[in-house]
Amino acid sequence: MPVELSWLIPERVLHERFYGDVTIEDIQELASTLPPFMEEGVPLIHTIIDATNVTSHPSIKDIHEHSSLRTYPNEGWRVMVGANAVARFIGSIILQVMGQRYRMYDTLDEALHFIADQDKSVDVSAYFEDTGS
Repeated sequence: MPVELSWLIPERVLHERFYGDVTIEDIQELASTLPPFMEEGVPLIHTIIDATNVTSHPSIKDIHEHSSLRTYPNEGWRVMVGANAVARFIGSIILQVMGQRYRMYDTLDEALHFIADQDKSVDVSAYFEDTGS
């Protein structure tokens, strides 16, 4: 499955990493694994959607009709990184329809800096120390 879900900043910032040929089934699988993360996290929980290495993806129509994307009351920002222009367009429409607060950036570092600027309770320093960024 070309989707990975993990904590980038434990209990505060989720990292949804998509790569390769992403299908509706992949998006549905991700949606089904998300609730336990949202339950164990500390509000507000922010999500970085990393589409840097996506080579193909479903259409807006297919995503809207067949995926079970939802919002959570303890959810903060959703930030998309690395997507091409078409993926950014699709992502922005989906997130707008879902009523999400979202931004788009070119890199993971930019996304984390944005989240840290918006939510002072999120400490991203350990990430930058570990990665040397």
